[in-house]
Amino acid sequence: MGKLLDRHKQRREQLENKEKADGLKKELAIKLGQQLGIVTSSESPLRKIREARQGKSAPDSSTVQRPVAPGAEQGDLEHWQTYIAKLRNEWRGSDLEARLPTKAKAIQEMTPFVNGYLESGKNYPNSVAVWYAIWLWDLGDIENCLKLALYLIEQKQKTPPEFGSDLRVFLCDQMYDWALDKFENNSEAGPYLYDLLSAIETGGWDIPIVPKGKIFAIAAKLADKAGNSKDVVRYGGIAQEINEAAGVKTIVGKHQSLLDKQQS
Repeated sequence: MGKLLDRHKQRREQLENKEKADGLKKELAIKLGQQLGIVTSSESPLRKIREARQGKSAPDSSTVQRPVAPGAEQGDLEHWQTYIAKLRNEWRGSDLEARLPTKAKAIQEMTPFVNGYLESGKNYPNSVAVWYAIWLWDLGDIENCLKLALYLIEQKQKTPPEFGSDLRVFLCDQMYDWALDKFENNSEAGPYLYDLLSAIETGGWDIPIVPKGKIFAIAAKLADKAGNSKDVVRYGGIAQEINEAAGVKTIVGKHQSLLDKQQS
């Protein structure tokens, strides 16, 4: 009995901690949305992707990367790289939630440099912009994270070696967890999930099958919950093509049968 009560207490504490972290992320995201003003234009990848879904245009990814930053910008890049390395060293041993306020402050301080990079239209290895995009996600600013991350992916930017995965896999993993939470709480995951799916399809992302398959699978499961047979079959079919073990075979078969009956 005592062990059962302990488990209930641990679970309650976990939920309370999650609620506190989510609340802090929401508060910080609102502040960031008001203050950042990340540069976007009619050519931003996110806008092109949304227009492509509406049949207006198709995104392209023709960019050529310089091997290093131009001389005048190299100093600024190195300054912010040192700044990020110092923060990451200070964070050792701390939990993710404890880092959020410092990340929010860092994002505000780095915004002029990142916006300057985006406004310039230049393309050189920029780990600062990559960390900036990652931290935007950590802070719950999905809109600005996607705008920036998809742009950096078009530029073929690489994540720092210590990060452990590239930006495409990062987006798939994080978006899956976010969409799964929406699924479990009977909420919608648009438009961000579908922006990412469109980017994967139009960009022909060559990434491991597990992160690529599961992001289409969760879209199929959300469509199943919404009773949207066409999207279940579409996204579920893609998930199965990528990975037979995507876990959507049953719902795809069910909704394909419903569509077949409607057409007969």
